Amino acid sequence: MLLEYLILRPSAYIDEQVYFLWDEFDIIVNEQCVQRMLKCVKWSKKLVYLAVFIYTMFSHILINCRCNNALQNVIKSSGMHG
Repeated sequence: MLLEYLILRPSAYIDEQVYFLWDEFDIIVNEQCVQRMLKCVKWSKKLVYLAVFIYTMFSHILINCRCNNALQNVIKSSGMHG
């Protein structure tokens, strides 16, 4: 659950993550515990930001392709293609 939280808020500080765990699950952990867990799963802000950037770029490309295909289909069906 903490990793899902970090995907939504990758810039969250360690103390915010500790508070999140306490608030959501009534689990009290210290900051070192959270840091060790993040290191163990090889989580990094850079990787999350990179994944979000790649997703944003590819979704933009896919949307453009879908719009272009839809526009071409409308043009073909209207008999306006040359």
